[in-house]
Amino acid sequence: MRHLRLAATCGAAALLLAGLALAKEEKPVRADGQPAAGQEKPARPTKPPEGMRDEGREGHRPPMRVPHIFRDVTDQDIAEIFAFVDEYMPWMRPDLEKTRDTDPDHFRQVCRNLRFEIAQLKSLKTQDEAAFRKAIEERQLRYRAQDLAAKARAATDPKERDALVEALRAVVDQLLAAEFATREAQIRQLEHRLDDLRQELKTRGASRPAIVNSRIEEMLKPKREPESKPRSEPRPTEKQ
Repeated sequence: MRHLRLAATCGAAALLLAGLALAKEEKPVRADGQPAAGQEKPARPTKPPEGMRDEGREGHRPPMRVPHIFRDVTDQDIAEIFAFVDEYMPWMRPDLEKTRDTDPDHFRQVCRNLRFEIAQLKSLKTQDEAAFRKAIEERQLRYRAQDLAAKARAATDPKERDALVEALRAVVDQLLAAEFATREAQIRQLEHRLDDLRQELKTRGASRPAIVNSRIEEMLKPKREPESKPRSEPRPTEKQ
């Protein structure tokens, strides 16, 4: 199960970014849990008259969408995760199955992170096959390094421990080389993206007068009044 800790942290950066985005919407509260000054809770809306449609209520908003990375995994997600693991990261399969059987809650957390990581890997595969292979090799070497380190820590025979440490040294050296190759591929992608942005900016600069005229024409168009939806009349109450 210790090897799955790496998989469980693969989406840490994305979770942090999503958490920072959500934190902007949080309201300050006092120590007693009540809203801080200027942040009083709004009055609870009264129940609409019977028969009134939700979309006709003033102030009605659709429920907030939960970011994909925070959504619970479905059976289809788990099946796709196992299919990807079997094809590209088979060394993870035994620990995944063990975690699924012994700790279902942790298993679903690991799968949420893997769902995000695998999506990133699939995107990388479509852009740069060589970089994708290096990314897979990096994960395999990191997994192997963690396994050797655990065995070295548990070894009681000094000779056995020394042999494991030497094997670990070789794997860590290979891992570092794979990390360098992956970062170089990422830098190349960023450079290509910068070149595209520079070319786009140059093209738009040459078309600046036309863009100005187009925007002015759009801004001068008469605004179309939004269509109002008719409200359903509330049902009259029966007289006693």
